[in-house]
Amino acid sequence: MGMNKIVVPLSRMVLVHGEEKNEIELHEPTAGDLRSLPIGEKLTIDTLLNIAASASGWPPSSIDKLAAADTFKIVEALGSFLEPSTLKAPPS
Repeated sequence: MGMNKIVVPLSRMVLVHGEEKNEIELHEPTAGDLRSLPIGEKLTIDTLLNIAASASGWPPSSIDKLAAADTFKIVEALGSFLEPSTLKAPPS
């Protein structure tokens, strides 16, 4: 049985393993992809970008080159795989 995947088109090309990419393919995160997810703490963009790197196979150095707008599209795509309560800030 295959994993669910989402392809996110990018607004500009990004160099990944020596190849220019205009989209990023994210597989549904596995437990291994979520190792950096803090329990009981607010999610940070750093944590979400680490999950994106793991779920795409892209090195962090390529993830760091994403346009800001593309970064938010990727975070939104990841959110569709995760429980909605995971992405909500804890009550203050």
